[in-house]
Order: sequence, then C-alpha cells, then structure tokens
Amino acid sequence: MRRVTVCNGRRSRLPPIRLQKKMERTVSVIIVVYNGRPYLEGCLGSLRRTLPANAEVVIVDNGSTDGSVALVREQMPEARLLINKTNRGFAAACNQGAAVAGGGNSGLPQPGYPH
Repeated sequence: MRRVTVCNGRRSRLPPIRLQKKMERTVSVIIVVYNGRPYLEGCLGSLRRTLPANAEVVIVDNGSTDGSVALVREQMPEARLLINKTNRGFAAACNQGAAVAGGGNSGLPQPGYPH
C-alpha cells in the first residue's frame, strides 16, 4: 500500500514505508519560536521526558530577543537550533525546520497548541 499526500491541491505518491534501522531518526519535532522563552522551558522539559532516544528536536528561532536561544542551548544542547536574525514568519520558519529534519516523520505543533 502506498501513502498519498496532498500538497497544494496535487496528489503525489510516496514510496512504501520501510522499516527503520536501529537508532535511525524516526521522528523530528519542529518547534518555531519567537520570544517564547516563558513557554520553552516547560516545552523542552516535556519533550525530554516523552520523546524516544532516537527522536530529533529542531528549533527554529525567528529573531527572538528574550533569551530563547540561550535557554535552548542550556536546556537542550542536542537540539538542532536554527537562528534567524529577523522574524521570517511562521510558514517560512516551518519550511526551514522541515528542510533540515532528518526523521521519517515530522511533527509541527501549531501556535497556541494545546490551548
């Protein structure tokens, strides 16, 4: 069975899902942040407690000035941290994170999630 994804109204066929090799990245969590330091500490702690060892965290900082980058470097140095000098916008930052994500599946929480 083939997975089918719809993007911009077009359907494309993806190759069948293959079994992952041991410790291969199976999931990437992409987090876009802009001056979100008050929320990051809890978010990073939750990710650390719940993600499997072979998961990847990609954090895209959109020009924060509140110390978000320093917090990520301190609390989760193993995360892939992409730093933009200016706020490129949510969609551009999502695409930027997805471009470097190495997992077979990516998760991108929407702003305001889970509220």
